[in-house]
Parts: sequence; structure tokens; C-alpha cells
Amino acid sequence: MGRKGGGKKGFLKSAVRAGDAPEQDVVEPVPQRALQTDPGQVADTMDGPNSPAKEEKPVSKTPGKPATTTPAASARSAQTSTSDAGDSDQDSHEGETRGQMVQRHKKEMKAHKEKMKKLGKKHKDEIEKMDEQIEKRHEAELAAHDKAALCDSDAAVTKVQASLYATKLDSAAPVESKKATKAQKRREKQQQEEAEREARIADEQAELGDSQRVLEERALAETLEPLGLQLRDIPPDGHCLYRSVEDQLSLSHSGGQAPIGFQALRSKAAEYIRGHEAEYLPFVVPEDGDAADPHAFFQKYCREVEDTAAWGGQVELGALAHSLQRHIIVYSVGLPAVDMGIEYKGKAPSLRVCYQRHAWALGEHYNSVVPAASSAAGSEPEDVEDESESE
Repeated sequence: MGRKGGGKKGFLKSAVRAGDAPEQDVVEPVPQRALQTDPGQVADTMDGPNSPAKEEKPVSKTPGKPATTTPAASARSAQTSTSDAGDSDQDSHEGETRGQMVQRHKKEMKAHKEKMKKLGKKHKDEIEKMDEQIEKRHEAELAAHDKAALCDSDAAVTKVQASLYATKLDSAAPVESKKATKAQKRREKQQQEEAEREARIADEQAELGDSQRVLEERALAETLEPLGLQLRDIPPDGHCLYRSVEDQLSLSHSGGQAPIGFQALRSKAAEYIRGHEAEYLPFVVPEDGDAADPHAFFQKYCREVEDTAAWGGQVELGALAHSLQRHIIVYSVGLPAVDMGIEYKGKAPSLRVCYQRHAWALGEHYNSVVPAASSAAGSEPEDVEDESESE
């Protein structure tokens, strides 16, 4: 059939003229086959003056290659990876020794330095910042390891002391600072001196024998037995006087407050002596006048009483009697019982210790005097006070 009326396009134009409508651009329907064109052609067709602007995407200058990473991005990536590595390693390296930790730190630092070399000198500030971060992490790990090892060492020392001395002692507070304090260093030195002292005692006792010791203990037993008393051995560690008083305080201790430990007794004795310098100075400064500055010598003496394992004698025992306000009786072979703090007698149970010249090869020693096994624990023997007065 032939075309009539000019086809569809002509028909539409004639319809518009017939209705006297304003002229409009007639959008010609797109045939079905036109929709199946190449995507690139459709994109070109849609581009026009009224089409929305396309979002421009960054294109690599070199065709066919991915965009390269900038040095700054590499630095940030290295910093993040260093931080992440530090966080993950905290859980994966538990239980390692200090030597193993140091070796691991060296390997980490070596790998870190190699990675930093690739960044170049332009990022010097960022490299220094990352160096500081990894160094601080290493320092924190070493400090935490040393603190844990120190706690383990304190626990081991406490265990050894408990085996030598059954009475509960005041435990030192744990060290919280990352570095050992002066007090902690002083305690460690004191523990070392005590161990060396015990070793010397054992050696000298083996060389000299125990004949004098046996004779002295036998004589003491003969003195104490009629009074219903007996010796209780105290370890010869330089604290024997203070440990003996501590043991005596535990006999009359009530559950209201914690007993006073030997270290606290040292502090009490030093504090009292220091506060009564005029009274104690003649007994502390050497008689030959060897001390150039008596006051400085006196202060040094008080520090040794408080902070070391220096042996204590009658001066410290008298200071304890006044500081504790307790009557103290001192027994010894061949001498009458000595009363310290007689003005406090009767206000509280008397504290009893014995002084021995030959207990150990190193010399003088103090032991605690307690009720005999046949006497009631903690009771006051009837004739003890009378014996002290008559002596």
C-alpha cells in the first residue's frame, strides 16, 4: 500500500494546526530497536546543553595503570600499622622473659627503621613521631615486665622468711612506681645483707662448735624453768631484739588491732631516740670522741636503727619500753633480771626477752621468753613479777 496523508508525522502536525494549540517540540517516540544501541552512543546522545553535569573522576596520568599512593599516605599507613602491631603483640607475647622481650624489641625496631627509610626525608616529622611512639611502647612493656618480676621476687622473699619465722610479719606495700623507689632499693639491700649474715653465722658456728652455746642455754633453762618459762628461738638476722619484742606483743595481742611488726618497732625506737637526743647522745656517740660532728653521727645512728639490719641493744630496748609504754624484763646468764620501763609495770602484761652472749658465733643475740609448755599459753606465771622485783 502507498503512503497516505504523509504518514504519522504528517498526521500529528496537522492535528496541532487544527486545534490552534501553541507550537511545541514534538518528541518523536524512540523505536524499540533504538533502545538496544551501544551504551557509549546512548551516553553521547544524552549529553547536551540541558543535561546534568557529569561528576569528573580522577584519572591516572598513565593510561592502564592504577593511581599511585603518595608518601604522606604511606606514612599514615605505616603509623597505623605500627600502632596496630603494638596492640596485637600485647596479648601474643605474655610469659616471655626479659631477654626475649628485648630481642623482640630489637627486631621490631629494625623492621620499623627499614619501613621508615622508604618514606624519605620529606616526612621527617612523621618519622620522628612514629619513632617516639614505638620507643615509648617498648619502654612501657619493659617497665610492666620488671614490675611483675619484682612482685614475684617479693613473694619469694616472704616465703623464705615465713619458713624461718612462723609468726606473721608485716608485709611491705607493693611498689606501684615503674622505677624502684629508694625504700625498695634499701629493702633489697637489707635482704641481701641478712642472707650474707646468716651464711656467715652458719660457717662460723661450724668452725667454732656449739659448746659455749650449749652451756649458756642450759644455764638459762635452769634459770627460767622454776619461773615456768622457756626460750623461744628467734632467727639471728640482725632484727633479733625487735623480733623478740614482736613475739612478746603477739602473746598479749587482742583481735582489736593488727600486731606491730619488727620493722615498725625499729621505726618506733628510732623515733623515740631521735626525739630525746640529749638523753641518748652520750650512749650513742663513741666514747673516744672519734665522731667529728656528734649531732651528725647521732642522726646517722638513728637512720641505721630505722632502715638497716643493725643489731639492737639496751639503748633500743629502753627506747621501745618508753615508746610502747610496756614493762620489759631481760634475762641473762650470771646476771640478775633487768627491768626496762619499770614505771609501766602492771599497766599491761610484761614483755620478756633473754640476752645471750654465745648463742651464735657472731656474738650477742636476743631470744623471746614464753610460758613453758606446761603453763597456760599467754598466762602470767605467779612468781615472775616477784622474782623481777627481788632481783
